[in-house]
Amino acid sequence: MAPLHWPESYQPTPREPRSFWERLPLIGEWFEASDYPEVVPTLMGQLAARPKPDPTIWGDDPVRVEMALYLCNVVQQAYGWPNDHFLPEDPFEIVFLEPWDDLEIIECAMQVEEDLGLDLPDETVKEWGGTLGNVVDSLVAIQKSAHRN
Repeated sequence: MAPLHWPESYQPTPREPRSFWERLPLIGEWFEASDYPEVVPTLMGQLAARPKPDPTIWGDDPVRVEMALYLCNVVQQAYGWPNDHFLPEDPFEIVFLEPWDDLEIIECAMQVEEDLGLDLPDETVKEWGGTLGNVVDSLVAIQKSAHRN
């Protein structure tokens, strides 16, 4: 299975790294609403067409697999994705609809904190990126560290 990808007709413009506050829709000018109606249905279609991957796609560490399956469900609920058939290689910016995020990333982080009893430092959430697998690995590291303390 191939990772989710932007439609050929859309490529997000490179952005300077911004602080959380600069990304707020009422403060920072980053909400590209005009592209949303064209791009998001295409992404939804990609995910809807994807069969449910075997959980072992997330590796052989049962903690990582459990975290991945949990996070896929949280993201599906937060963004209204048609299913939770995400892959470790799916780009963060697509899974979290970063060009149009309206605080759902923060809501997902808060949900993880509440459900799993973890403390996710703001810096950690701000550094999420790359792939969904990177986010899962970050959460697994925090969870393992919390259980050691």
